[in-house]
Amino acid sequence: MTNNFIQKMAKSLFIGSALVLSTVNFSGCYSTNMQGVCRQQALYCGAVVGEKYPVRIAVGKWENENHVQTQALINNNGEYLKQRGTSVIESSKPENFKVMGDMNLKKYTQTLLKNQINYDIPEATLVSP
Repeated sequence: MTNNFIQKMAKSLFIGSALVLSTVNFSGCYSTNMQGVCRQQALYCGAVVGEKYPVRIAVGKWENENHVQTQALINNNGEYLKQRGTSVIESSKPENFKVMGDMNLKKYTQTLLKNQINYDIPEATLVSP
């Protein structure tokens, strides 16, 4: 087995573990039916698109609820992303989504697994990693 293959398998296992473990009770976008919500979708979108473009996870409030959504820097534009099935597509910023800050994918994943997302962090900008 090549070292590159082993790294890809480790990355897949890490992301898969994060998706499973992130279904614990958490304020905002909470689901008890094991269906992915914004937190898991942001992780998935970031993992898929992050292989080609710089990504961030925008963190804030949407309609008085905690919300996160992935953005990618594509052609010098910060594009919001959403999941549709197993595909990731560009979308517009959700109306009334107030971005309070952002995290890179690694920090977001670590924070998500610790169940410690702070939705009120100061606003930041999308930059290339």
